[in-house]
Amino acid sequence: MKKAFISVYTLIVLFIISLTITYIYNQQKNSASYAKGLYEKKQAQYLAESIMNTFMEENSDRVAEIILKDYDGVEKIDKEEKIKYRYNEKTYWFYISRLNYKYRKEIDGLYLIYIHNRVKVGESKADSEIYIKVFDKKDENDEEFDKNRLRIEIRHTY
Repeated sequence: MKKAFISVYTLIVLFIISLTITYIYNQQKNSASYAKGLYEKKQAQYLAESIMNTFMEENSDRVAEIILKDYDGVEKIDKEEKIKYRYNEKTYWFYISRLNYKYRKEIDGLYLIYIHNRVKVGESKADSEIYIKVFDKKDENDEEFDKNRLRIEIRHTY
């Protein structure tokens, strides 16, 4: 009788130990995949920010010209202006559009520049946007192209 009780007791203890080990293993696996996902998201955001920075640095005159022509009424943007850009052998499309929100005065009239196709790293995706405000000319007789009239109001990557 004692031998049967000891063997049943031993089996129960071994079963509990195996369940504990299985639980710890699964938690570690979930934690590792969660950390990998966070790391990929951070990499995607960094890459999206880098793409946006290099695009704005290399195409600032072109972007300013498009925005100022639309703002001054010379050449209106129909819906969105598209610009093709290559970064590290990949093609990205940047869209420029004017925001018209009657109910949100803080962004009404701003220009939005964003990456149309999301930046992907592993399973994670990221977007980057810039909102630009245009200031009126100080001198109405000044016909010269002046990109100093533009200022970045909002910039975020998510």
